[in-house]
Amino acid sequence: MNFTSKIKEEIILSKQPDVRAFLSGFIRATGSIIVKKGQYGFLLATDNGNVFNYIFSIIKDTYGIEGVAEREEDSLNKKERYYLSYTGGKAMAVLSDLQILDGKNKSIVLNGIEEGDMLTSVDSKRSFIEGTFLGAGACTIPTDVTSKKTSFHLEVVFPHHDSAQAFSEMLSCFDIFASLTARRDYYIVYVKSFEQITDFLVVLNVPMALNEIIQKKAQRDANNTANRQVNCDIANMDKQLRTSEKQIRAIKLIESTIGLDSLSVELKETALLRKKYAEESLSDLAKRSGVTKSGLNHRLKKLVGIADNLQN
Repeated sequence: MNFTSKIKEEIILSKQPDVRAFLSGFIRATGSIIVKKGQYGFLLATDNGNVFNYIFSIIKDTYGIEGVAEREEDSLNKKERYYLSYTGGKAMAVLSDLQILDGKNKSIVLNGIEEGDMLTSVDSKRSFIEGTFLGAGACTIPTDVTSKKTSFHLEVVFPHHDSAQAFSEMLSCFDIFASLTARRDYYIVYVKSFEQITDFLVVLNVPMALNEIIQKKAQRDANNTANRQVNCDIANMDKQLRTSEKQIRAIKLIESTIGLDSLSVELKETALLRKKYAEESLSDLAKRSGVTKSGLNHRLKKLVGIADNLQN
């Protein structure tokens, strides 16, 4: 089960504080006005069988009407698409009760939704957002914490710009500041910030999904920290090897020109020690020599300086 499906399962299992607001959000996100045999109504669509059954039940329990159910197989995407249609006076009464129906043009819009009496409380807005996400939301999280190809992303798809804009404004009531973009014939409200996505999941009241995404973020952060440490270690090792090679070249040049015996006792001992343990770090070499790390480093720099003078 993907992460979006897990969120929607939690929404289905949770108790809605405001069923009307919840249904209003769902229908606005997935619904369209239809005409059958001269009667107006609305059509709902989803590719999630559990969502289909839940919405069928909740509309029946709330309004006492049953929709006509249809299922269509999408062989190209290997998915099933579920449809619920409601027509007639009762269907229009549902749209009117949910403050969806615009009597002038009989279209599903979100214009002026907060002007009515439905979405005045925090609970009603929360239910509206849950219903909207259940109908048209999606959230992706990295499946492989070692990969940078998948990031955190949450979006809700709308057929109309006004609906998307109003939904985005509603999210701002919860300090969630979403972006809005067009994608083909649809409008996408989305957030990519991990913090904003977790805030969104808090609004949806899905603690299990919230816990999973937090754990995934912790795993990715730990992996990134480990990678940075490895990269840092590799960089330090490369730097150490380059420094050691430079010191060895300097010692060999001194040895082949003026000889190591021309050096002071301390410098000669340091030169012989570096030649013998060419791949060791400065810290390890200092332990062998009994000299402090800074003292040994000073001696090695003197050897490189002597070699530079010999070349000049």
